[in-house]
Amino acid sequence: MRMPQNRSDTIKRFIGIASNVVIHRVLLQSALSEESKKYYEREISRDIAIASTYRDQINPRDRPPSDATEIKNRILKNVTNELQNRKQKGYDVEMQLIVLEAEDFLNRLKIT
Repeated sequence: MRMPQNRSDTIKRFIGIASNVVIHRVLLQSALSEESKKYYEREISRDIAIASTYRDQINPRDRPPSDATEIKNRILKNVTNELQNRKQKGYDVEMQLIVLEAEDFLNRLKIT
């Protein structure tokens, strides 16, 4: 996979992939079929690997990026918007899990 050289492009890509991880983690906790749960688990595994690669390109993991708050806020906005759309389509989504799942994921990657 070819990685972008520009830091802002890398951050945009990280935010997109991280948003997918959080969305799928929230959806896993809703009433889904076993087939859907397996699909989301595979997607999460794949996206975590990609997000980790982008994370390493943003800055060293021994310290959070200077724009960590902005990154977190953009992820929360993306996730909230997407899950609201899915809820309107009839998905059973527990919106209160968004912040918890986002913070857990970002802490694991040492963003916050």
